[in-house]
Amino acid sequence: MTNLHSVLIFDGIDDYVSLPVSSIPEGKEISLSFWAKGGSSQPKNNSVFYAGFPSRTDVRIINIHLPWNSEIDFDCGSDGSTCNRIGKAAQTKDLKDTWTHWAFTLNANTGKMVIYLNGELWCEGSNKTKPIPKAGVVKLGNGYSFYPGSLSDVRVWNRELTHAEIKETMSVRLTGKEPGLVSYWPLDEGTGTQVTDKTGRGHHGTIMEPLGKPQKFPSENEIVSSLSQGNSLRERA
Repeated sequence: MTNLHSVLIFDGIDDYVSLPVSSIPEGKEISLSFWAKGGSSQPKNNSVFYAGFPSRTDVRIINIHLPWNSEIDFDCGSDGSTCNRIGKAAQTKDLKDTWTHWAFTLNANTGKMVIYLNGELWCEGSNKTKPIPKAGVVKLGNGYSFYPGSLSDVRVWNRELTHAEIKETMSVRLTGKEPGLVSYWPLDEGTGTQVTDKTGRGHHGTIMEPLGKPQKFPSENEIVSSLSQGNSLRERA
């Protein structure tokens, strides 16, 4: 039997979630993943995940364009003036009207950055050695512009996940206690103004409007699934 789960819908105009600065790790390794289903306005320039410096919140530490000028860009790690980046042109079918799984990893020790699409290696780069400094702001659904679409099962780890680990866990609901898991927002609340972090670390997010006031986003019940594999997101036994 397949269970339906609530997902969070972003209008692409002014919706975003404010996240604690402690929800992303400092250091040299990170993995970040989520399920996304773009709305009818995709492909539209946007930032789906963003972290900025304490003194200059408009200077990126982490930024994921989904897309920008039809390219998926992953910025992660910075020295305050430049950042590590990889990117690749995306197909419209991977950005709208269907659920796709995206995973992004950085290991500044080895210099390796990778983007995975539906559990498969999609883009990679080398010599990316800038570490992740302390953040001053973290947002879901906004950065340089607002994301239009639905999101589910957002995860942040303090280590580089392997290709095998990403494939194994992408279609599984986590317990929140997995080693290295720093933040985990299933986004399945369905009501309220808070998104709950399931790790027990208290990295709960607040659904916001432009003036910084909490608001309720619409949600919908959907089967979040991989286009290529058809695996429904299920509870881990």
